Amino acid sequence: MDTIPEDEHQHTPVKEPLWWENYHFNAYDRIGKIGITTYAAIKPFLGVREEIIVLYPGSPLFFQNQEELGEDAFVSGSLKMKPLHLLKTWRISMEDSFWKTENSFPSNVVENVEFDLCFESDMLPYKYATRGGERYEQSGSLEGEIRIGENTVNFSGRGIRDHSWGIRNIPEWGEYYALMGRFGLGALSCAYMDIGSSQFSQGWVKKDRCSKINTVQVDPVYSGDVLKTCHLTVETAFDRIDIDCVPLSFVTISMGEEQEKVKAREILMELTVDKAPGHGFLWCRG
Repeated sequence: MDTIPEDEHQHTPVKEPLWWENYHFNAYDRIGKIGITTYAAIKPFLGVREEIIVLYPGSPLFFQNQEELGEDAFVSGSLKMKPLHLLKTWRISMEDSFWKTENSFPSNVVENVEFDLCFESDMLPYKYATRGGERYEQSGSLEGEIRIGENTVNFSGRGIRDHSWGIRNIPEWGEYYALMGRFGLGALSCAYMDIGSSQFSQGWVKKDRCSKINTVQVDPVYSGDVLKTCHLTVETAFDRIDIDCVPLSFVTISMGEEQEKVKAREILMELTVDKAPGHGFLWCRG
């Protein structure tokens, strides 16, 4: 599926509360040992924009807010997004109070966070259809400054950006796992979903080439409701890829009322992909 520069802008929505348009960026700085994910969900039918931002300087710092959707959806919230070169370069910036977390949930203690980062892609977008809509993703670098309290760090991380639009009905999802990560010179974005009596796999892997994922098998190990390790086996037309995931840190996120306030979990992962080290972010039911 081809992607055109106009795809960066908003698409014609369906008159449905669960139709959202999402913009997501993530990256991990292996030298500074700090990760970040930013998520902005534009909900035209509801007239709001939701933001979920997590910073991983060790124990996560968490921000979640929903505001009235302004004329320019890219800047109508606390997180400001600016496309500098369509399908290539974005600037994302923010200054606000984040909650410190305890046992994966936001506490009553806040910390001021400010960042000004630039995402530069290193591949053309990989676009594909999902069960509920369309999306495209790119691997790249995220660089700039992050200020936490009185401390400023230079951030230089590798990650993936995502832009998707369509209907999201999270309560209907049973077991699901979605992973975005970087390893060696490669990248991957894969998902497994169990909906009713059907299982779905989707995504892509970039090694020597960018390949569509045909199947994803997930073997998680839990202690209570906490994921301790997770092994994924991904198959494309060219490769069978083994992925070992070890959680480093995680947060539990409550989705909106239109999603029945279901809980999701975002986990910063240390990865081993076919023996190559890496890092990534995994999302699953909380």
